[in-house]
Amino acid sequence: MKKLIFLLSFFILFAVSGCNKNEDKSESVVFDESHPYAISPDVEWAVITEPYVGFHEEASHNSSSNSYCRKNEILQVMGFSINDEGQSWYLFEKGWIPASSLVVYKNRYKAESAVKLSSGN
Repeated sequence: MKKLIFLLSFFILFAVSGCNKNEDKSESVVFDESHPYAISPDVEWAVITEPYVGFHEEASHNSSSNSYCRKNEILQVMGFSINDEGQSWYLFEKGWIPASSLVVYKNRYKAESAVKLSSGN
């Protein structure tokens, strides 16, 4: 009986001593709020694959460019279209870019990982 009480006491002491919180090891999770739709399931992100790509006013190469972006820029996809010539185009805040100039990812973190891998960091 004394052995049983001793073993039970030892077990309780061991279980309680493991419950001490060590303040040095505590970590807090910090959420990056700069891109609130980073992991939204209905928002896609694109990484530009060409050195320079122009934003077109319409989903056509004949359309004028109003701005440009550079390789490895990450952009939130706003829309998608297939033009009369059968080419796929993506819409962004500043205009349309052909699908041949970018790669689309399901969330921003995958796009950021792709940029890191392509730049060797």
